[in-house]
Amino acid sequence: MCFGLIDWLAIPRGTRAKSVGALHATRNVLVLALFGANAWLGGELVDRLGVGGSDIR
Repeated sequence: MCFGLIDWLAIPRGTRAKSVGALHATRNVLVLALFGANAWLGGELVDRLGVGGSDIR
């Protein structure tokens, strides 16, 4: 992420590349947040509430 930010800062202001890069970064952060929320909720279901898959042995 740090390298992407450095690259993005080097793009001239007011260009299409700058706006596309900003949109790309925003969506990446959103997907990362959704992934983290999904992992947290999955952990809650399994650890706290005891919800799991089938007990096939």
